[in-house]
Amino acid sequence: MKRLLLLLILALSLCLHQTVQASHVKGGEITWVCQSNGQYIFYMKLYRDCNGIPLSLPQGMKTTVPGIPTIAMNLIADNDLTPTGCGNTCVNPNGFNGATEEFLFKSNPITLPNSAPPPAGWVFYWDQECCRNTIDNTIPAGNDQMVLRSIMYAFPPLGNANPCFDNSPRFVIAPTAFICIGYPFTYNPVTIDDDYDSLSYQFDFPLTGTLGNNVAFVPGFSVNNPMPGNPTMNASTGEFHIFPPPGTIQSNNSMVTRVDSWRCGVKIASIFREIQISLSASGCSGACNAILTTQNNPPVISPAPFQDPVTGLYTSFIDTVTAGDTVQFTLSVSDFEFVLPTCTTPQNFWFNAYGSAFDSLSTPPYTNCDRPPCAYLNLPVPSGPWQLGKQFTFTWVTTCAHRGGGQAGTAAGSCATFSNLYPFVIKAWDQACPAPGINYYSFQVVVTEPDTIDPPDFRCASVDSAGDVTLSWLEPWPIDSFGSFYSYEIYRAANRNGPYTLIDSVLNYNQPFYTDNLIDAQQQSYFYYMLTKCGCDSNTLSKSSDTLQTIDLNATLVGNTVTLNWNHMVQNLSTNFP
Repeated sequence: MKRLLLLLILALSLCLHQTVQASHVKGGEITWVCQSNGQYIFYMKLYRDCNGIPLSLPQGMKTTVPGIPTIAMNLIADNDLTPTGCGNTCVNPNGFNGATEEFLFKSNPITLPNSAPPPAGWVFYWDQECCRNTIDNTIPAGNDQMVLRSIMYAFPPLGNANPCFDNSPRFVIAPTAFICIGYPFTYNPVTIDDDYDSLSYQFDFPLTGTLGNNVAFVPGFSVNNPMPGNPTMNASTGEFHIFPPPGTIQSNNSMVTRVDSWRCGVKIASIFREIQISLSASGCSGACNAILTTQNNPPVISPAPFQDPVTGLYTSFIDTVTAGDTVQFTLSVSDFEFVLPTCTTPQNFWFNAYGSAFDSLSTPPYTNCDRPPCAYLNLPVPSGPWQLGKQFTFTWVTTCAHRGGGQAGTAAGSCATFSNLYPFVIKAWDQACPAPGINYYSFQVVVTEPDTIDPPDFRCASVDSAGDVTLSWLEPWPIDSFGSFYSYEIYRAANRNGPYTLIDSVLNYNQPFYTDNLIDAQQQSYFYYMLTKCGCDSNTLSKSSDTLQTIDLNATLVGNTVTLNWNHMVQNLSTNFP
């Protein structure tokens, strides 16, 4: 009897354990950074449903790297992602599906093998915690083993993975877990790559059980259509859009975003973020205006930041500027909805800005980004709470540091150059419960090399009694408004067709003359032309100026008559480069 009772208790214990374990893992992602000493540090985020049991510790990763079967992960942060001010927290979730906890893990420095990953890459994955939260868009419907993974590929120009050669893409904004049915929703994860590699995005399969085992979607859904509401993803920005119309059945849905990083046309990393999105009408009471009770809408950000070059209207979300330009515009965030049930108190709203070139503090001297000077707002970020409406100004003083080209980090490789396209995202959200209205406002700035400065307007080559030649000119037109001038380069030859030799450089843009005292132009005529050296790297040469020849005067006496002959001063030669 005691043995039977013991077996019953053990069975009940296992059953309870399985039931609790099957209700809490929502997703996560794995990323890495390359340190200056050549080692990698790996980061892992795990998301759990706060209605389930606490995450077990310690946690670790597995890998397909030869000789490194596992990597220990140290817990460094535990964050409550549950919408604030709604009466639910991760400590007291009260059954709310949006109650989410984020765990951030970090490895010790890891030295990878002195070899290159194979064509299939090295996989870093996590499958320790059972189980995936209950979901409705896959088979099985949750309660299965979740597998998270990221893949590191070879980069042939650098060969081996030791020392390290890549910083993986990383997601900046935490995932949204709860969406109210009945209004459109947009989410932008804001992905940053510290090596400025090119990024592309797409949906991918969740994994279950073992590495490489894709889940099956229920009929009507697929990897590119994983849930109700016609979800779409922008392949260039990763922006996700969904509109679950009124009447959509409430459901919990698993979704995987894959971001690939590319360098010199070679894919070098794939990062997979799995999240669970709950579509719900429950508790979505909305907001109201002065007349009608409505479903809550997110704050509005307007207008478009840039003028359309054709129409002149502010309808464009991308602008091309020259290094040295200042990008500045004013936007308005407004939310004219009121808090239920009295409809007398305006909703609070907040906003923040993100981007690799954005100063995350928005405080002077605006250097808190990896390529300063940084873009900033004229308000601290995040900013708020505000009510009804608030204006703010975005400012970015661009320089040659932003115009692209150049070496993209010590580990990037010789063919990898800085990108000159900068994405920015403004996020605005309100206080609505349990799902705040959120608006993501995305725009891009392209920074280009300053235009080549023309050569100076070469005017005179004057010879004095000592044979020295004084050259004079006027400044190029239009003037150098971007400060990209480096020097005037002066070339000289003893013959019209050369060879021409660089004799000196004038470093003062406003200097209008130069004296060549290394020759005797009384003995023979000399030829000169000038170039302007300019550009962000001071290696751009303008076309050549006119070629001037010093006057060689010949006198011929015939009887009582002297005939004077001299050469033309200006020579219309073809472009002359040394």
